[in-house]
Amino acid sequence: MTDTGVVRFGERVRELRNKQGLTLRDMSDRTGMSVPTLSQIERGYERRENIKIGTLARIAAALGVTPGELLDGVDEFPGD
Repeated sequence: MTDTGVVRFGERVRELRNKQGLTLRDMSDRTGMSVPTLSQIERGYERRENIKIGTLARIAAALGVTPGELLDGVDEFPGD
């Protein structure tokens, strides 16, 4: 969480991944996305564009949650 108390999308992904004991490699295997891409998402370093629906859906499915559950409490996306 940032010093302003705002939860960013990448922080939420990392939080859920860690709660399930998953590594970035596990997430890569589940999503078909590369480890560096997933790391960039978690760190908020990806390009300024918004998370695409397909990416959101793949990450949510890999974590066993709905996209809505994944976004619950998220106030900022990468680049905001």
